[in-house]
Amino acid sequence: MFGTNISIIKDLNQKIILHEITFKNRVHSNVVNDYIRELRFLNKDTVSFNNYNNIISDNKNVIDSLKKIHNSEDIILKEIKLDFKEHNQLLQRYIGEAISQQLRNNFEKLVITNKGREWFKAVDYNKTEKYGQLSLFKGFRFKIIFLKDQIGIIIDPKSKFYTELTLRDLYDRGEELYERYLEKICPLDCYQKFNPFATCKHANPEGFGVMFINNHFDNLKPSEANDLISHYSGRGCKNQTLGKRIDDRAPVIIHYYKGSNRPYFFPLELIRKVPKFEDAEDKTEDLSEEVIMKPDERYQRIKESMQYFESLSHPNFPIILEGLINKDSEYLISEKFEKSSYIIKKISTEENPFELIKKEKIFNKKQRIRLNIILPFQIPDFLHNINLFFSEFKKWYNCEIDFKFINIENRSIENLEEYKGDNAIYLILKEENNDEKDLISYLSKNQLKNHEMHLSTLTNQELYKKENIYAPIYHKVFSPFYFLEDNRDYKKGFGMAIQSYGNEKLCAILEYENKGNFIRGFYIRETNVDKFHDRIIEILSSLELKKNLLMINGFMHKKIQNYFNENLIKLIEVSENSLIRLFRFSYEQPSKSGVPSGFGIFFNNKWFLITYDSHQGTQRTIKLKNYNYSFEEFKVLAKICFRETKYHLGFSNNSMKLPFPIHFALKTLKKLKKIDIKDLEFKYPLYL
Repeated sequence: MFGTNISIIKDLNQKIILHEITFKNRVHSNVVNDYIRELRFLNKDTVSFNNYNNIISDNKNVIDSLKKIHNSEDIILKEIKLDFKEHNQLLQRYIGEAISQQLRNNFEKLVITNKGREWFKAVDYNKTEKYGQLSLFKGFRFKIIFLKDQIGIIIDPKSKFYTELTLRDLYDRGEELYERYLEKICPLDCYQKFNPFATCKHANPEGFGVMFINNHFDNLKPSEANDLISHYSGRGCKNQTLGKRIDDRAPVIIHYYKGSNRPYFFPLELIRKVPKFEDAEDKTEDLSEEVIMKPDERYQRIKESMQYFESLSHPNFPIILEGLINKDSEYLISEKFEKSSYIIKKISTEENPFELIKKEKIFNKKQRIRLNIILPFQIPDFLHNINLFFSEFKKWYNCEIDFKFINIENRSIENLEEYKGDNAIYLILKEENNDEKDLISYLSKNQLKNHEMHLSTLTNQELYKKENIYAPIYHKVFSPFYFLEDNRDYKKGFGMAIQSYGNEKLCAILEYENKGNFIRGFYIRETNVDKFHDRIIEILSSLELKKNLLMINGFMHKKIQNYFNENLIKLIEVSENSLIRLFRFSYEQPSKSGVPSGFGIFFNNKWFLITYDSHQGTQRTIKLKNYNYSFEEFKVLAKICFRETKYHLGFSNNSMKLPFPIHFALKTLKKLKKIDIKDLEFKYPLYL
């Protein structure tokens, strides 16, 4: 039997009237959130939340409290009738907010925040554990979902940990903070801190973006930067005492909020870095065991989290959970998908294709590679090491290598000899922490195939035995030599990934033959949102999207959605952020082993698939969301998406979490986002 982390909310069948408060004059979202904090504090039994910069409440008397803190002539009140039989996003949000408000009332220091518009995160600041300089607090996430004619809830354990050290401490130590995620949290220990009904905006942790992307140091003292010390000694702090904790020494942090070019100044004492495992120092292993739970441990933590919901007995809105449902529940459809076979030079196998390569059974025709090796400086015994490294490569892939060595130490990048033959590639050898962004940018812009490798790899002969060391080099020179079995349902596949990087928008679109052969790719980087979406549509218009499979990862703007709808283009949205989990049971007890890959469940027009086998933690499903396919068509494509997670040109187990067009589109963004390239069409796989 396989269980889930989904429960049904019993007898939640009613109607309710909500009240929407809008403002005649535009009010910034930060101000609306300040109002929400005040309203929750003044009306603890009332549900109030921000909905697209309007305030939604289930008690119209909340307007009397709002009039005390906002101009009453600017307020418009409107009724909204909610029928719980009509499943929609506002109902989903309201139930989540109503649960959150009851939990805040029932548990001291249980702080609940909404993550986006759907997920809610609860952290119990009474439950703390120490790991070196890190404090860990246990909690859980939950989300309201719709299952046929029922309303359900997903529950998943989630811990929160943060460092005791402020950015001032880390700056004085000279700690490297490049591209570290930051958060804002007050250093004071006062009644506001970790308070579910705190009215202070600094009382509970808040995401603060990435260092040197959303945040930069400015060589000003706090007293010189909008007089921060006076600000935090007055209205910037509910206790008017934070100013005393601020050291009046440079620098301060300049922060840019999403979608704004206006700089905001903050003292270093108010900011901390989001910890990583290595920050736990000698307690790293203990922290890993707490966070990366085995399946049976996670299942028990879910059961413990459900105990919080047993307190939700509000007479007007009682929440009663049934037990966790299994995959055979009447509310779900379950399926077991089978993986594909591989075709290697017309040989079919279900085994790891690299085993045949290592036995020298695949390549009969000898091929030649022009390998241009770029050296950062003169390296002792280099010729011996490079020949030793490629000796197995030449046998496995049956090829000859013409070496060309280029010492970049005393040569400008622009004076590099360009070898653009189909069988030519530049191998960039670099030191462990060295960044070759300019070199990679130059080679990529000029359509010169390139691959990076650490110098230490040449001296570690154990790595020579691992086939994933060699495969990316070969595949960047020649077309893939093994494929998935032919998917006759479509001729081509497209993977499109969209991300934000600071104030910039990034997009990668990759085109493949249906068996896995790379055709071409596109990369877009733009700060202007309209230009970004126009360029995406321009590229999409040049592709054969109809009757082919298009997969997308990332937020789709309305402009992109309208393009797909107007042109009747079908697609699948692929996400790895699903928190639907499946658990294997043995003798009615949760097993320590994971669920075999290929199992999936379907509800609410989405498939949730297990795509990888786990030997340590609990597997998370990937989510496939249907746009315009019939149920039968979608089921076939879900099978294809699963099979496409079993194809990989670089990993020895030929498996990944996401279908390869999406996996490689995301890897393209990861590689190019740090490089000075704005718009690029490329003919070989940059991502390997």
